[in-house]
Amino acid sequence: MDRDLAKIESFRRALAWTTSNARELLENRPSWIRLVKRLAEIAMLANYVIDGRLGRFDPGFEEDARRWLELAWQRTRRGDLLVEAIASEPAWTSLAMTYAEFHRHGLRNPRLDDLLAQRADAASHEWFVQLATGCAYRALGIPSRHDVSALASQAWCVRIPELQIADIGRMYETTHVIMWLAERDLTPAVRERLRRFVPRWIEHYRVVQNPDLVAELVVAAHRLGDCGSDETWRWLLGRQTEDGSLREMDSPTRVLGRWHVTFAFALALAACLGDLCLRPAERGGPAPTAASRSVRGS
Repeated sequence: MDRDLAKIESFRRALAWTTSNARELLENRPSWIRLVKRLAEIAMLANYVIDGRLGRFDPGFEEDARRWLELAWQRTRRGDLLVEAIASEPAWTSLAMTYAEFHRHGLRNPRLDDLLAQRADAASHEWFVQLATGCAYRALGIPSRHDVSALASQAWCVRIPELQIADIGRMYETTHVIMWLAERDLTPAVRERLRRFVPRWIEHYRVVQNPDLVAELVVAAHRLGDCGSDETWRWLLGRQTEDGSLREMDSPTRVLGRWHVTFAFALALAACLGDLCLRPAERGGPAPTAASRSVRGS
């Protein structure tokens, strides 16, 4: 229980940092695609909070998540930014993945729905982009030419029979593949193999001091029905700074330099707390709560 309360408090602090820096994260950007990426990440984190019913720990968690979702949707000009990007360049059809994060909670743009339906046969030459697009179309309920199951069989992490340590780019690909495919497209044998591999990958990237990748791998572990070890959580929680963020790199702009690692950390906590939130209901008891204030400090 003490470990659970520590995670709740760390999550509260990470959300407070995100909330207090949201405008800088969304306004200080080098390109529109970086903006869209951040919007997708904020929406994804909000969805983990809402879908995981983290409001049972503190109603402020879900209230803030819904505000972030609406703020991020507004910054896409309620989907029109995505319409303009996809209309100008068919390769950006993969932005359907960003739209799916909003669509799941009823935020819709009819023009974007129609445009994606028209582009359903568009295909990238890159396997990973095809996979992302196929998963997004499936989530949106739009038929497309992308065979997600066939694409899944080509994933590096699906094909390797024994543990391998890949480069960082391949490992980030792996975390996304597991997040997208674990529930529907991985065979029981592949799931079991990955459940054995993920803790070893976590340990490797903990030793080389990569908290961003460790946090994403913890999220992947949850998608496979597992969690990070107590040692992994002690290490991650110990890297949280006084202001609630995690520090990964020195950056001229502190907020931007800490955003993704703090986002990944908060996502890992949300995945863990979401699972924790559901387990007491099965036992007929309440979820644990923290006595401290809500994320807004009110």
